[in-house]
Amino acid sequence: MPLLDATMSEKSDETRCNRSIGPDPMSCLSDVRVISREDFEQLCKSYRAPLKSIVDARLDPKLSQRMDASDIVQEAFLEAFLRLEQYCRRKPMPFAEWLRATALQQLKIAIRKHKKTRMRSISREVSYERSSIHMLADQLTAVQPHADGRIQASEQQELTRRALERLKPSDREVLLLRYVNELSNIEAAKLLGISETLASKRHCRALIRLQKEIVYLEENS
Repeated sequence: MPLLDATMSEKSDETRCNRSIGPDPMSCLSDVRVISREDFEQLCKSYRAPLKSIVDARLDPKLSQRMDASDIVQEAFLEAFLRLEQYCRRKPMPFAEWLRATALQQLKIAIRKHKKTRMRSISREVSYERSSIHMLADQLTAVQPHADGRIQASEQQELTRRALERLKPSDREVLLLRYVNELSNIEAAKLLGISETLASKRHCRALIRLQKEIVYLEENS
């Protein structure tokens, strides 16, 4: 069964205004040395949900039961705040791309810490908020046709979730940004640090690969 056509997701910027990541927060600062951590996080609040999706895209399903992507993003904001003055001096990359790189670095640190402590916490189960992967499965399932009645919506959601977990992190990442965070192609490209053309191609390829994984799972279920 066909997934959402990529062209249907190319909404105008006006329809995405509530989810926009907005302008570079650094353009609002005259002196980074006097900004508080709270003010910095307030300036960057529109990046929080997209960064959570980026972390979720790279979390192994088993790890996602024990690690909260929101906590990792919070650590990334703290690290970014501590390194803000250094960033402003060097500006090695655009701000959005730098935030993403910081979040991915904090994810790597969290995974290393988890591996060191997993034997001590093997019996501890923590209930975290629903992951972005589940929300993405719901979002994609909602626009898929079920006219033939051969599969229930709940079954299709589970099938889509399993297919998403089989994708590469980069594929999940772009789909999460487009469908869960509802970023435009321009905004997604900005956050990923790639061209708009490449972001659009990556989006289309991800949809095609997801469809192939769904077909594979259907045929082998």
